[in-house]
Amino acid sequence: MAKKKDSIEEFVDNVKETAEDILNTSDETDKFKKKDIKKNKGMAILAYIFVPIPLIFERESDFVKFHTNQGLNLFITFIAYSVIYGFLSKITLVEQMCTINGLEFHCGRYEVPWFVELPFLLIGLCIIIAIIYGIVNVINGRAKQIPIIGKFNLIK
Repeated sequence: MAKKKDSIEEFVDNVKETAEDILNTSDETDKFKKKDIKKNKGMAILAYIFVPIPLIFERESDFVKFHTNQGLNLFITFIAYSVIYGFLSKITLVEQMCTINGLEFHCGRYEVPWFVELPFLLIGLCIIIAIIYGIVNVINGRAKQIPIIGKFNLIK
């Protein structure tokens, strides 16, 4: 019993370490001027909601560029997520007989199996959490990368 408990505790410790490694992203707040951060928080928040707007209206702010890059990474992730999920949902067509006004014909509906639906539901939830995480960082005047996808610099 003691060995089993030790292995469970070891597993939990490994999961905690992995989660900390993933969530412990670089904080680049010191690279930006305090005046820039204070002045451009609103535009940096928009970077997570409407990515092109900060690119058009606030091209000079490094703080806004940082958060626009984070927002663009999330947007690309969301597009990839949507395309893959859409493709997988169209693969699974369930045939059935339909009757309208006494006429019978073959019809079908798309049904996504639970083992496909559940991971995509979790991924979608992670994207929403990442958007909230980015907005909270802006509100707090921080420039912290979003876990996993935040390290890609698409905007120079």
